[in-house]
Amino acid sequence: MKSLRLCASFIFLLASIACMSRQFHEDDIARTETDIKTTFEQRGFTVEQVNLIKESDRRLSGYVKFRKSSGLFSKVQLSKDCIATMDADSGKSIWDCK
Repeated sequence: MKSLRLCASFIFLLASIACMSRQFHEDDIARTETDIKTTFEQRGFTVEQVNLIKESDRRLSGYVKFRKSSGLFSKVQLSKDCIATMDADSGKSIWDCK
């Protein structure tokens, strides 16, 4: 009986660790912000700011502020709302800015 309780406790501990790893932590938020910034910069924009806040363990929301790197619209600042979710299976963030 004692070994059964120990086994159940061990399984509960492993499940808790697995659930904790599938949520946003501070380094995940920073990595997602960097990914958004890099993607916009690769598209020829100058990123002024990316700001994401944690709505829940598996959802972030915020915005990206950017401008065109050159040309007529280089001084016009644009903004898009962003949402990121944590994929339950892989633990990776999936984001979209519209």
